[in-house]
Amino acid sequence: MFNRFKSDIRKLPLLIGKVAGGLLAAAGIPGAIFISTGKPDRTQGALTFCIVGIIGIVIFIACAARLKRAPESGTQPTIATRKTKESLIAWAVLLALAGVFILITYLLV
Repeated sequence: MFNRFKSDIRKLPLLIGKVAGGLLAAAGIPGAIFISTGKPDRTQGALTFCIVGIIGIVIFIACAARLKRAPESGTQPTIATRKTKESLIAWAVLLALAGVFILITYLLV
């Protein structure tokens, strides 16, 4: 139990980096699209949002790759079980964020 906790604490900066990269990508790319499809005088900030989105994607991919290579310690469930659980959690988070985005869009428009 303690080894698992220690392993998870070591992975925490990468997990935070992955979340931050995802948030940057999720804010940057739609922001660039929103600004570039708006009024012609507001298109100057689209490049900044696009760069933020690309940096977020790079950070997300880099942290995800490092997390895959991180050594695992302690007793772990089988790989198939763990991958299925991680996949279900990822899909649940994605659907929840999509629902929040749709709700915010509905309330703002």
